[in-house]
Amino acid sequence: MHYRLSRHVINRFSKPERIAVKVRVDQERCQGHTLCAMIAPEMFELDDVDGHSTPVREDVPPEQENAVTEAVQSCPERAISTF
Repeated sequence: MHYRLSRHVINRFSKPERIAVKVRVDQERCQGHTLCAMIAPEMFELDDVDGHSTPVREDVPPEQENAVTEAVQSCPERAISTF
């Protein structure tokens, strides 16, 4: 029997396992405002030509989840999503 709570899966016989958070940037929506890279520089890199953002990696380390969440909420184009 398994229970899903937030971002954790709990087996009644084991400790909670962390489900990895992933981040994505929609290149069609990104306008290069650079807020994401200012908020979470370890997670976003900017294109040298137009400033568009791409994630450094898709999987978000636990210590970066708060910064990535703030970047998602701060993006004026709503180009960043987590899943």
